[in-house]
Amino acid sequence: SARDIAFADYEKEVMGYKAKEMTEIKKYLTQNNINAEKINENFYLQIIEEGKGAKADSGKVVGVNYSGAVIGGRFFDSNVDKAKQVAKHDLETFYFTAKESGAIQGLLEAITYFKVGTKANVYIPSLLAYGPQGTGFVVKPYQNLMFEIELLSVKDKPTENSDAQNNK
Repeated sequence: SARDIAFADYEKEVMGYKAKEMTEIKKYLTQNNINAEKINENFYLQIIEEGKGAKADSGKVVGVNYSGAVIGGRFFDSNVDKAKQVAKHDLETFYFTAKESGAIQGLLEAITYFKVGTKANVYIPSLLAYGPQGTGFVVKPYQNLMFEIELLSVKDKPTENSDAQNNK
């Protein structure tokens, strides 16, 4: 159908744009002598310290420390350093579900390359971050991002059953 063709064209355009963003990130990494590995054409990963704990497999609930910056620009958010926050909030562990939900797409995928204790920097193209929308005044549309991540914990997702027990 025409709609399918339009969608295929859109997909192709998006892939092309993401590839362009990945090239921009690569250029930044090279200029700054940052040794990071390209993963699945989706992001760059720079391991600072390799963890020895449980792997953050898909569907696991992960707890992380993070600080996020615009690549080549300033920090905009952190749960370890209030000076890196644009919008102030408490410094507490950030939880999300690996590969599934609760964080930007680039982090959902990147975290599956971490074990508990791993510290790494993740360089994410805007299309796997906040994309054309940005986040209002903090992250502008189409800005590529870098996150300093430390994986603190990996747990199984609570089952529906255990939730019911806890709500009594």
